[in-house]
Order: sequence, then C-alpha cells, then structure tokens
Amino acid sequence: MIQKLIRLFAVCGFSYLTYKHCSHYHHFYWKSLWLMEGLLYFGFVFAYLFRKDPVSKASGLKEIILPLICGVLPFFLMYEIPDISQVIHLLKQDPYSYQAYNSLLRYSPLIAPEFHVYAWFFLFVGTCITVTALYTLRSSFSIMTEARVLVTRGIYSYIQHPMYFGEYIAAFGSTLLRSSPQKWGIFCLFVVLQWIRLKNEEKKLTKVFTKYEDYKKNCWIRF
Repeated sequence: MIQKLIRLFAVCGFSYLTYKHCSHYHHFYWKSLWLMEGLLYFGFVFAYLFRKDPVSKASGLKEIILPLICGVLPFFLMYEIPDISQVIHLLKQDPYSYQAYNSLLRYSPLIAPEFHVYAWFFLFVGTCITVTALYTLRSSFSIMTEARVLVTRGIYSYIQHPMYFGEYIAAFGSTLLRSSPQKWGIFCLFVVLQWIRLKNEEKKLTKVFTKYEDYKKNCWIRF
C-alpha cells in the first residue's frame, strides 16, 4: 500500500515539477540544460507510470525513507526553502491560492556570477548523464531501494551507477551556481546520505542478482 501511495505522490509531484520547470525557461543561461532537465522530469513521470513490479521490494527506513530524503535534497539546492508560515497564512485566506502553492517552489537566486560558466557546465554534464541513465532504465527505475531487472546495457555497461554519478555532478554544479553556507551544507549531507543509499542498493542487487559481481568487474567506472 505504501508503495502505491509513493508512486501516486511521485507521479503528481514530478508532473507539477515538469509544469513548473516549463514556466522557468528564462532562468536558464543554457537553454539546452532547460531542455535536458525538462526531459528528466518527464522521464520520472513516465518511469513511475509504466515501471515493472519489483522482484525484491523495499522495506524499512534505510530502503524507503532514506532514498526519499535523498530524492528531495537536490531540490533544496535549486529552490528556496519555503516560508511555511506564509504558505499556511495564504491557504487560510484561500485554500486554492495559486500564490501559496507557487511560493513552495521558487528558484534560488544565482549569487555566484564568477562561477556561472563552470556551474552551468557541471549542471549540463551531470544532467545529461542522469537523463541517459534514466532512459536506459526506463520501467526499471525506482527511487526506493528495490530490485527489478539487472540493467547492463547502454551507459550501464560503462558506469556502474550512472544515475548517482550524474546526480553528484549536477548537484555540485547547482551548489556552485547558488553558493551559500546553507547550500553547501545541504550538498555535503546529500553526498553522505546518497553514498549510504548506494551501498544499501549494492547489497540488495548482490543478493538478488547472481551475475551482479561479474557485471561490476566489466564496468569502466566502478562508482
């Protein structure tokens, strides 16, 4: 039941993010990055709508809650942390207030102009890797620690965990672009929790798929 609720929430959430992203075209220095991030959001919606049932489901905090936290943290690098009291005040005045919902997702200001070109580069490269990995996974994608099909084709034949790899690079670029002590703190927390998530996933894949160890040995980049 909890997996179905998370799936429904993910479809609705990523659909809203896709809409929100489309309305922020003017924020992007590189329009190709806007396109890639839009494809990423759309890919998440598609993956959750048509993904396969897992052969090993997620269970417990480290396989359900931890991945969800890791999935949310990168958005705090791109968006401002919302003023919940203001949102509640607006909703009390009007439960259908567009301004209230819109204030939940406001892009953080770009406050490191001297690093803009480098930041956009990391964002673009990281997003390209993540989109390619998501396209390769397609219906096998999951945020929670689950096992569906052992994917070894495409970018997965070269990089062991391309989605994690791409997300690290993109998160670094986003933090560099909006550099502040709070953003760097979130980035460091993301790196640590994502690494723990990765190791948990490794254990599950090794347990479920007997060929996983052989697959790892053939990857160019063992991440």
